Amino acid sequence: MEVDIGSQLSLELTRIIECPYPASLSKLRDLLAHADEVTIQSCIQDQPSCAVTRLATLICDALPLWSYTSHVLQLLCCAPEFTEKLLLQSPGFLNALLVKANSSQQDFEDYLALCVQLLSRPLPESIPLPASAQSFFLRVFERATQNPDVSTLQPVYRMLNGACRKLLGLLTTDVRQQFDRELCHILSSNGTGQNSMLLLWCFGIVILAEHPEDVHGSQDLGYRQSVLTERQWKTVSGRKLFGSTSGLYKTINLTYLSVIWATKGDVGVSDAEAIEGIRIAVKALRFVDGEAREGWPSSSALAKNIFPKLPAKIMRRGINPAVQLEALCFYAMIAGANNLPIEVVTQYHCCLIALEHLTDASSLHEILEVSLPIFAPQLQDSLFRALLTQMMDACIADPATRSLTNLVVLVETITVVSSTCEALRAKLLLALSSTTLQAKVWDLIRANATVANARCPTNAAALHRDVAAATISLLLNAVISVQPGETSLPQSLASALITKQRKLPYVSRQCSHTHTAPGGPSISLFQQESTPFTGQHLQDWRTRLKSELVSQNSYQRDSIVRSVAQICQDLETRCNTVEEPLRREKARSRELEQRVGELSEQVSSLESQAADDRFHLDGLEDEKLGIADEKDRLSVKFNELQVHFDEARRNADEALHTAQEESNARQLELRSTILNHEEQLRSREDDIQRLNNTIAQGRDSLEHTEEELRALGERYENLQTRLNDVGRQLDDERETKFRQSEEILRLKERGINLEHQLQSTESELEVTTGQLSDLEVSHQELKQSSEDTLRKLEASYTTDMEAAAVRAEEEYNKLNKKLTDSLQSSWQLKDAHDKTRRELHSLQNSFSTLETKAQELDILCGEQEEELEELRTLRKNVLASMGLATQNPLAIRSASRSQKDGTVTETPQEPRQHRRRKSAIKLHDLAPNPTTIVQNLNSTAMDDIAEASFASSLDDSQNGSTPKRQRPCLSFKMPTMQTPSNQRPALASRSTSKKLSPVKRSALRQMSPNRRHTTVGFALSETEDQVQIQDAGLARKRRGSLRGASQDDFDMDDFLAGTPLTPGAFTSGTGRVPEDDVTTTEL
Repeated sequence: MEVDIGSQLSLELTRIIECPYPASLSKLRDLLAHADEVTIQSCIQDQPSCAVTRLATLICDALPLWSYTSHVLQLLCCAPEFTEKLLLQSPGFLNALLVKANSSQQDFEDYLALCVQLLSRPLPESIPLPASAQSFFLRVFERATQNPDVSTLQPVYRMLNGACRKLLGLLTTDVRQQFDRELCHILSSNGTGQNSMLLLWCFGIVILAEHPEDVHGSQDLGYRQSVLTERQWKTVSGRKLFGSTSGLYKTINLTYLSVIWATKGDVGVSDAEAIEGIRIAVKALRFVDGEAREGWPSSSALAKNIFPKLPAKIMRRGINPAVQLEALCFYAMIAGANNLPIEVVTQYHCCLIALEHLTDASSLHEILEVSLPIFAPQLQDSLFRALLTQMMDACIADPATRSLTNLVVLVETITVVSSTCEALRAKLLLALSSTTLQAKVWDLIRANATVANARCPTNAAALHRDVAAATISLLLNAVISVQPGETSLPQSLASALITKQRKLPYVSRQCSHTHTAPGGPSISLFQQESTPFTGQHLQDWRTRLKSELVSQNSYQRDSIVRSVAQICQDLETRCNTVEEPLRREKARSRELEQRVGELSEQVSSLESQAADDRFHLDGLEDEKLGIADEKDRLSVKFNELQVHFDEARRNADEALHTAQEESNARQLELRSTILNHEEQLRSREDDIQRLNNTIAQGRDSLEHTEEELRALGERYENLQTRLNDVGRQLDDERETKFRQSEEILRLKERGINLEHQLQSTESELEVTTGQLSDLEVSHQELKQSSEDTLRKLEASYTTDMEAAAVRAEEEYNKLNKKLTDSLQSSWQLKDAHDKTRRELHSLQNSFSTLETKAQELDILCGEQEEELEELRTLRKNVLASMGLATQNPLAIRSASRSQKDGTVTETPQEPRQHRRRKSAIKLHDLAPNPTTIVQNLNSTAMDDIAEASFASSLDDSQNGSTPKRQRPCLSFKMPTMQTPSNQRPALASRSTSKKLSPVKRSALRQMSPNRRHTTVGFALSETEDQVQIQDAGLARKRRGSLRGASQDDFDMDDFLAGTPLTPGAFTSGTGRVPEDDVTTTEL
């Protein structure tokens, strides 16, 4: 039934949260009325945080709509997650509710339970405690003093344990004394001692009234060894309970009996009340000395009588797991670590494995902090292996939200407790040495957590990260705390865990679809719509008008919301009432159709069975006829047998007569034998009498043996118990032996190696022994001198250390200053690096454009080389047709050069700056500076040669009188090649055309410097070549005709005008036509 209510409540909460309109809360009210607090807390914890926030907002919005909403809110506030979200979404709700409760007695009765629920836990940090809480608390306490009961004292304790913990410190001295006197009066009354739960609430109030800060203190408080003395208890009620040894024993008696009553079950105590009562008992034991707790079971006859009863109540069937875990913690504090029964330890083991049934993670942390150090020495290694395996599986799988939350608390608590509990740390390390568990750790490291089928992926991812981080932290702490000689995780696994922890992603706690709290007016309750106008807006008519319009819009909106909510509620009521008969009829019709189908199947089966029966009846009739024939045959045979029987009867009579005669003779023999046997029987009776006496003696010895057997049985049970313990230890020893056997094999292999090393070491040892004897003598001498030197060094060491400390301090200050400067410079360098990287990125983007243009120029260059080759062929043919192929151009050139040298003017002229072609200028502009260093070097070398050539051509053109002519044809660029110096020929220049034979190229082998403009390649001098090799490295192919401005144009008209037969060129003897910009080629 509880499971059905829990599932129905979860479905209803999901429906209300996801409903697009204000859903009716009537069904939720009915389900909450039949569910207990533990079930409600479980259902709320299974919802993501954003869904709980949405639910709190919907409940607050529904407060003015239905009168039962406040009761629904009260039941939901038993879950701490819902209370926290409610207060954060509506910060003014608590104050408005307390003011409403303090306004009248009827409102106080109506809203008492809801106010107590909201104040039963500490408020969020952003929500202050309202001032109205003080008057409400005093009113509740006054109600409890007038009628001391569980229902009146429980609210006082819950408020003191929650938001009102420090409220008593704000009260006046008279009020606190009155409070203490009333508590003493309640403790001294006879009715309080008869009610076990009432005693627990009183104990809790006494502890919280004087020590509110010690309730959630450190873990050492749970197992403190020093008891608070009478002087430390200032209140009368505190000294009454904890002020003396007799008072302590009496308090333990009453507390122990109350815990037995809370765990008994079926006594009118709910699971939530039992859990809270046992927590109060644990808090009370924290203020009792450890020796008093351990000595209490044997302190009196009452303690000896009731001490064994609590384990039986804890182990009963049907007990709530949360109640069981609280009771186990309380019992462990009384019994101590060395007196825990095996069945109690086993049950604690089962409770730790099934943590998903617990609902309050904060209380789980306190329980584990107290109980783990006590149970750790008795727990088996299999528990820790199972817990660690469960942690690894939770980090990889996708369990429920409540399981992850409780698992995080368990892992964090084990991490904290293992640092102080040696037994827990040793068992944890032993469990981590398992090969299977190490494989699980590797799976955790390799796994990438993915959240699937989650209503809120952000919340699920955050929980998964918390579990993974806590598990990795636990494993790393275990590795760090390893002592010498203990087993630990492999080094590679520890390094992988550190890397995994470093790479854990950050997950924000803020949900991506969390609804923010609306900034509207304060929360209105169901009765607030008829509150009269207070006149607070009468100061300014504009403000009043605005307020009236806003309030009117708010009333209209509330009216529409109420109308829509009422319509929705009516529709849901109609679905549950008017349409219910239709659904029942449909269900009934489906049942009848199903019944008709079943009956049809039965009819078909009966028909087939009737057909089978008919066939069987026909077979039986045939069988009957066969039996009749068989009967006739048997009657004939019977007659024959009757004749044979008569004959056999006569033969038998004769045989009988003969047998009777033999029988008479045999009887005579038997009579004589009987007489002999009677005599033997009498002798045997005497023997039997003797044997009876012997049997009586055996029975006495048998009784004695049975007594010994019973003693042996009891001893056998004890031995069987010890055998089980030894068996478990044997399993552990087997695992240890298995590991040791593997270690032995490795040691054997190492021993073989060491034997070989030993043989070689023995020979070395003999030599070393002789040296050692000599060294011993010198050692004794040095020892005496060392002692004297040591005393001197100790004195100097102290002085040096003081000076070194001063120097280290100065050096530290200097290094700190340098570090600050280095950090500032590193940021500046980082900015410069980023700027340089951006510039490099832009330059890399321009490379693709330049490479495309370079490819286009390569294609153009190839086409021009083909055209140049055609022109060379044409020139060769023209020269051959003119009969000039065999002339020596050097003779004409030598004459013209000598003549020019003799007639040159004295005043030197500035060399004419050669004008570059447009194509060369464009190529020069497109080339980027960082990538064309070698090309610039080659172009520079070419420019130097070109300038010298242009200067020579200028001088020759000034002495000649050849007129200039326009070029009718387009010019073509002449590509050049550069070859390494070790592969150059002896000639200064050579044509690269492969189509001309050596005989036809002989007229062009010796050329003047001006002739290089008609060649495909050129050669530099030896010095220039070395400089170029040092600057540019290896020589590469270059496109000189495309880049440099030192290349001239080849024109057909210039070629014809510059021949020796041209009249203008004949007078000068150079065969050239002088121009301002371009020079032509000599033949």
